[in-house]
Amino acid sequence: MWNRDVISPDEFKSLRPHTLDDPAYYSLQKRIFIDPKQGETMRLYTPDGVTKEMLEEQLLSNERTFTPSIEVEGKQAQLYEAYESIWHQFRQQYHSQRDSLKKLLYAYNDKGDLQQAAAINLQIKNLWETVVLPQYENEEKQFLIAHANDIIVPFILHNRITSQELYQSFKSVIDAMPEKYRELRFIKGLEKLRSEK
Repeated sequence: MWNRDVISPDEFKSLRPHTLDDPAYYSLQKRIFIDPKQGETMRLYTPDGVTKEMLEEQLLSNERTFTPSIEVEGKQAQLYEAYESIWHQFRQQYHSQRDSLKKLLYAYNDKGDLQQAAAINLQIKNLWETVVLPQYENEEKQFLIAHANDIIVPFILHNRITSQELYQSFKSVIDAMPEKYRELRFIKGLEKLRSEK
């Protein structure tokens, strides 16, 4: 038994900065969709084989490669879990590719080939934005368009779109939704978001 409460590293740092050397609690967060029209049973699980030491190490590093899994009933909740699994798949892909590139970087550094090491370091730096993120967003949009008639899609967009650039990027998803969802006040409000620039 791990006798600790659980909060995020950022929350922990702001709430208890004087105990960072001996943390007393950590947090795992899991967003779920609860349909108020359905009484749903939910079960939350940590991934198989995850030890408290692994959990602690990843929480403190802010590089989470696992997330709690949830067992839920109800079509919308299950769709949201399927949506979330896309994100986790691409995060794992990113971590795997980054780790492989780091091994290559270390090998070039050990050989003294600083030019190749610098090129690999640049690939690592740009890996998420130039390789993984575009693939993720493409698959994410395909999923959302395929499920545009489900109420879960406006819920996802409300949480996902935070800027005018993202609004424009997800416009095809919004256009694919039925009018009753496009007319929701919080969806119409996304159009008025400010630019990131």
